[in-house]
Amino acid sequence: MSPDDRRDAVLAATVPLLLDRGLAVTTRELAEAACVAEGTLFRVFPDKASLVRAAIERALDPAPLVAALGGVPRAQGASDPSTLVRVVVGILLDRAREVSGLVSLVHAMDPGAPHPHPRPAGRDHVEAVVTAVAELLEPVGGRLRREPAVCARLLVGLVLAVVGPLGRGSDLDADDLTELFCAGAVREGESC
Repeated sequence: MSPDDRRDAVLAATVPLLLDRGLAVTTRELAEAACVAEGTLFRVFPDKASLVRAAIERALDPAPLVAALGGVPRAQGASDPSTLVRVVVGILLDRAREVSGLVSLVHAMDPGAPHPHPRPAGRDHVEAVVTAVAELLEPVGGRLRREPAVCARLLVGLVLAVVGPLGRGSDLDADDLTELFCAGAVREGESC
């Protein structure tokens, strides 16, 4: 296995263990999950904290999320846009919860640590996701109150708000968010 392959194997194995066990995960467990010797970890990373940070930075890459969104069939919402929105919200919620958990670990390791990626990159990551969602909404754009790009930004923002600090303690799921997004917050027959 090449050094890059070993590094990739270690990083790929680290994220699920961090989500499952948090910072209590041991380097031995990480090495076993990556199918490498424990000493290999320390030839690739100077310490456990560096390994954790590298795994989190890799997990923040929006490419897998954009690819997952790209895999949603375009015809998914042809008869009912809420079907498409439900699928998109489910994908976004899963990813947002994972990222939120990982970022919390960075702050638990070092409370004064900056966000794992610089601010401009974070904006670029969100923009890549918004663009992917807008492309999915494009075929149903004529059935939306606003253009797909605006709806995509609102949908991504809604998911981030529910998973972020504003939504702490919220038990809203993909069905709830789809209903709120598609039907609004006011009950049918009621006025605002």
